[in-house]
Amino acid sequence: MSGPICLKCDRPLEKLDENYIEDRHCSDCLRWIKKGKGAVLIQNRSFYEFNAFMKGVFALYKFRGDVEAGRVFSHMFNKEIARSYHHVDRVIPIPLSEERLYERGFNQCSVWIEGFGYEQGDFHRIKHEEK
Repeated sequence: MSGPICLKCDRPLEKLDENYIEDRHCSDCLRWIKKGKGAVLIQNRSFYEFNAFMKGVFALYKFRGDVEAGRVFSHMFNKEIARSYHHVDRVIPIPLSEERLYERGFNQCSVWIEGFGYEQGDFHRIKHEEK
C-alpha cells in the first residue's frame, strides 16, 4: 500500500472523504480515541487493502482450509517483522480453541510465521467462541 495512511490503523486516507479524517487519523480511530478506548490498538500494519479480491483470498485460506493461499503472505509478513520490528524475538499467533483448531486443521497465524525461527509458544484459547 502507498499514500497517506491513518497513523493508528493503517487505513488508506486517500480513499476517505476529508470529513472523515482529522490529524492523520480516520474517523473510526478517532471515535475509539474519543471513547477512551484508543489504547486498545497501539499500531496496525496493513500489507494490502482489504478489497473484494483479498476477501476472496482470505476466504480460501481461513474458511476453506487452503494453507498455500496463506503461505503466499509468509515472506512479506516476516520481511516486515524483520524491518519494522527488528527487536522482536517472539511472535505469538492468535490462539485457537481446540474446537476451532479441529475445524480448520491449522492455525492461520502460525502458518504465516512458520520456518522463520520465531519462538511461538504453545498457547490455546480456553473458551470456544462462535464465529
